Amino acid sequence: MIVDSDLGNLDSYNARKTPVIRDDLLPENAQLIYASRNAGKENIFNRTLAIADSSSGSAWQRFKAKLCHSIPRMGIRHGTRLSA
Repeated sequence: MIVDSDLGNLDSYNARKTPVIRDDLLPENAQLIYASRNAGKENIFNRTLAIADSSSGSAWQRFKAKLCHSIPRMGIRHGTRLSA
């Protein structure tokens, strides 16, 4: 699984020494791999993460644009924070 956070703990997570969530260790058939969308694009993991980030951002913008047209009909006041 490609992740873009917690780089300092990845070795410990992958060695099943540190729980990933609560008391749960990473499953035996999984491995965490660090990538960054801001790093060199010669690395396939960095390119993949950059594409996923860009695509999700575009999808979120389209969703928000459609939602803004529905807000008055839903009774939500302008300025109400919508969670991502």
